[in-house]
Amino acid sequence: MSDRYESVTYPPVAFEDGRGTIVNVLAESLVHVAVITSKSGAVRANHWHPRDRQHQFVVSGRLRAVSAPVDEAGRRTGPSRELIVEAGALLYTPPLVGHAYEFLSDAVLVNLNTVDRRPEEYEAETRPLVEPLIP
Repeated sequence: MSDRYESVTYPPVAFEDGRGTIVNVLAESLVHVAVITSKSGAVRANHWHPRDRQHQFVVSGRLRAVSAPVDEAGRRTGPSRELIVEAGALLYTPPLVGHAYEFLSDAVLVNLNTVDRRPEEYEAETRPLVEPLIP
């Protein structure tokens, strides 16, 4: 995985039988898990994280993810990169990577974080970009 941009993987099926499948999404210590729902056309994020290694599992839907490396003031330090992300994907965002999402359909994501995201801690770890990646 790149340390300067978001990356996407599609975790394979680990087990399957007549009852269904098991997909092992992530093997990492987590501090916070949230479910995010988004309507088609919505834009989310346009922010960055100083420490968090954020993973988002796309349960359903489709989105355009735009990312770019940033400095500690939230200014871009390189060009942006765009990914189209489908259901079943695991989207990874390293620290100091600005990211924004435009939802191409209604979507459900499970947000998996390595740093606390309680409301009283939110602004310490989620910081706005100086210039939005998706206006």
